[in-house]
Amino acid sequence: EIPARAEIVIEGRVLPDLREPEGPFGENTGAYFTNESPVIEVTAVTHRRDFIFPALVPWTADVDTLLQLAGGAELLRQLKSQVRGVIGLELVPGTSSFTAVVVVRDLGEVLGCGAHVAELRRLWVDPFRDPRMWTFEALQALAERDERSLDACLLPLEVGLVGYRRVDLGADAVRRFAQGQRLKLSTQTVGVCAVFDGDGRAHGLAQIDEHGMLLPQRIFVSHHP
Repeated sequence: EIPARAEIVIEGRVLPDLREPEGPFGENTGAYFTNESPVIEVTAVTHRRDFIFPALVPWTADVDTLLQLAGGAELLRQLKSQVRGVIGLELVPGTSSFTAVVVVRDLGEVLGCGAHVAELRRLWVDPFRDPRMWTFEALQALAERDERSLDACLLPLEVGLVGYRRVDLGADAVRRFAQGQRLKLSTQTVGVCAVFDGDGRAHGLAQIDEHGMLLPQRIFVSHHP
């Protein structure tokens, strides 16, 4: 039996206790990731005549809308636990990015005085406590003068990886890693690590399993010359 309204039906069974590497897949952010996924043994594929196969195209607002539904509730929970007075959150879809609209209860009510919310300003984003934070208006003004000046506002990617254990690879191993291949390491501790080349340039995040295999999780797209 198959659902009457179904366009395509794929039948099969999930093989227990079996996982295989899947990917690498491209993300909206320009990074790649792989995953150890369950294996399905397909036994039949049924479809209607002139069936419709629904799919999403990366870098579209459709993807952002689904991500908003998936992550919005959790992000609101985190905001409520860290920012006093937050009562709502809306993630406005864009193009592989979000504009967050945070609804904050009147501070006068929270603090028991006559104060009210006039402006919310982000001061830092962990772990970047010292760098200057830019407003959208300031960035737009820079872009109107010379888009190349925007590069001066960016921090090196490596700055955001200070909390990860570092693994250095040779040129050949880096090339294989960038292609999503698993690598055998000599002696490394199990867990997540950041992968660097001999010049100190970051190439991605990986998981080291109990067998000493380096499994790519996020592969960074390099725009260096």
